[in-house]
Amino acid sequence: MDGIVEMIVKKFGGSVAKEIIVFVISMIPVLELRGSILAAGFLKMEFLSTFIIAVLGNMLPIPFILLFIDKIFEWLKKTKVKKAVEKLNKLTVKIGYPD
Repeated sequence: MDGIVEMIVKKFGGSVAKEIIVFVISMIPVLELRGSILAAGFLKMEFLSTFIIAVLGNMLPIPFILLFIDKIFEWLKKTKVKKAVEKLNKLTVKIGYPD
């Protein structure tokens, strides 16, 4: 993870605001909060502002995911990952989430 974050910071460090870099990294599924706080460390940012920006960036995609998850699953069922999506759907129904 360090390598990915460091690459992003080096690529955009001089041309994009530090806050934007932290915000965007916090929205990337693999990196999320840990990656954004690491990036803020590379960018020498203050902890409190980093924490607030990272948490907001991490929470921003959630309403959109919840709103469009059914459409995303329907689309994925038409691709090569159909079996994996159906297993995931059965698992969520099994543990109590509505279909």
